[in-house]
Amino acid sequence: MFGTGLHASTRDSLKALSYAHSQGEIKKVVDLGTGTGVLALASALLGAQQVLAVDLKSPLCEDSRLRNVQLNNLQNRIEVREGRAEDYADVPADLMLANIHWDVFEVTAFERRIRRHPWIVLSGLMRTHARDLEST
Repeated sequence: MFGTGLHASTRDSLKALSYAHSQGEIKKVVDLGTGTGVLALASALLGAQQVLAVDLKSPLCEDSRLRNVQLNNLQNRIEVREGRAEDYADVPADLMLANIHWDVFEVTAFERRIRRHPWIVLSGLMRTHARDLEST
């Protein structure tokens, strides 16, 4: 069930996000491939002061993420933008969340650019792709 926080990859990302926040202050977060904004919301609720939530145009997800931000009264901490992950990989942040497709990694220098962030939580990759990233 994508978009609800119940999908296994979302639950695992929430655990990683919680761990990162428990290790020190995380003030600024960029959430690439935010979908309905579950991870962006969680990060703000865990203490991030600024969260940039980015995703491609998807009317269903767009409406849901904006509504979720409003329902949680986090408009002053979460900025929602439409765009490609590649265009936001260099935004300075304490934590980078990236739920993106392998082709973004494959085609661009995206991986090298996001590795500059102190904390990175990746999801949405196949296990073989994750192993490829670990070995580089």
